[in-house]
Amino acid sequence: MDLDQFDCLNIDCYGTLIDWETGLLSVFQPILKNQRISVEVKTLLELFGKAEPDLTVPDLRSLAILAGTME
Repeated sequence: MDLDQFDCLNIDCYGTLIDWETGLLSVFQPILKNQRISVEVKTLLELFGKAEPDLTVPDLRSLAILAGTME
């Protein structure tokens, strides 16, 4: 591949360079523990995955998305 033919490259690093699962779990697990709610990690990530797309809009920051998935 001749990289000189491109003016720019777009690299998707979400999930590749960013360990988002560890970040999510570090936020969710203490909250759930405090509420005495027990959820398997796999289930928690699946539930987050279902809730996130409805909350992801261009103007909404990541923390607002994270908070919305807890509702």
